[in-house]
Amino acid sequence: MPQTINVLFLAAEAEPFVKVGGLGDVAGTLPRALRALSNEEVKVDVRLVLPMHSVIREESLKPLGLYSIPRGNTEVQVEAFEGALDGMPVYFINGDPIRASGTVYSSNNKLDAEKYIFFSLAALEFSRHINWNPNVIHCNDWHTASAAYGNLVKRWEDKKNRIASLVTVHNLPFLGPDVKEILEAYGLPLANTDLP
Repeated sequence: MPQTINVLFLAAEAEPFVKVGGLGDVAGTLPRALRALSNEEVKVDVRLVLPMHSVIREESLKPLGLYSIPRGNTEVQVEAFEGALDGMPVYFINGDPIRASGTVYSSNNKLDAEKYIFFSLAALEFSRHINWNPNVIHCNDWHTASAAYGNLVKRWEDKKNRIASLVTVHNLPFLGPDVKEILEAYGLPLANTDLP
């Protein structure tokens, strides 16, 4: 029986569902390439998770239910959907922070920060919602990097959590400015905001 490596692959865009730039190309092909590495000794089970952008057709997806994540003293409701790409499960996360912007990326830094921090943390919680435990969380660009940080915070809180995180930077000029208050609202305080 082969060893299984579960990879939760998070991206803001992935072809053929939604593509704005080069990240969409990579996130649409790399998860399938990783799955193709499976052999008799190791099975690579990659699950792609994307925000439910308005251009994605909901009627072609299977609803998976509702759950919530904390934000300050409240809870933010999350909707999850399932689709597939060449036999690979693809999940879509929706909620008010994602619906607040009709585009994949906006010119409003705070709106995008709220959207993608919500998405990243909702995707982390989603793996528990479907009772699937990743060994690796692969985050792509700043949009999903807060999932790696959220995983690290959970590791500090729960010594049993041993999920590895990987952040791939595709577009270095896009760093997601003005996110401190939003990170803190979702329970991810910055230890030192004066770092260079």
